[in-house]
Amino acid sequence: MDNITELLVKKEKNGFDNFKKFGLFAGILIICLVAAIFLSGSAFLLPVWACFIFLGYKINDRFSVEFDYCLIEGSLDVDKVFSEKTRKKYLSIDQSTVELVAPLGDNALGEFSKLKTFYATNKNEDNCYVVVGVNNGSKCKVVIRGDEKLINQYKRCMPRKVIVK
Repeated sequence: MDNITELLVKKEKNGFDNFKKFGLFAGILIICLVAAIFLSGSAFLLPVWACFIFLGYKINDRFSVEFDYCLIEGSLDVDKVFSEKTRKKYLSIDQSTVELVAPLGDNALGEFSKLKTFYATNKNEDNCYVVVGVNNGSKCKVVIRGDEKLINQYKRCMPRKVIVK
């Protein structure tokens, strides 16, 4: 029997995201105004404006992010979903390379403090767990939301490697 667990976690917008969005639109507005000054009366003005507005629209889609966890027999795949349309593989950790699954801040994570960390959840969320394993040939830590079904499946697949709160 396959053990499959899926979870979708929406990334919360923070102040820095709003600042980046404001900067994007302010930059596009300034470029369009400069183009209007230098290309006034030119046939290229409308296509230039259209290109920059389209570029702003496409970049704006990147601000709505969700993480999709798929845990199959202990192997974790995390995808980033942009604006509920575009899916991009974020990371993949095979069960055989998982060394530890522990709550964020647990003492057992001390020896892994210098590893590269991927955040696949909101950084200030309460119920976070860290999965230590190998992604693309290098050891790393992944911070995920500790959903009860997800952690229970990890406990079933590899009980000696999971620390529960």
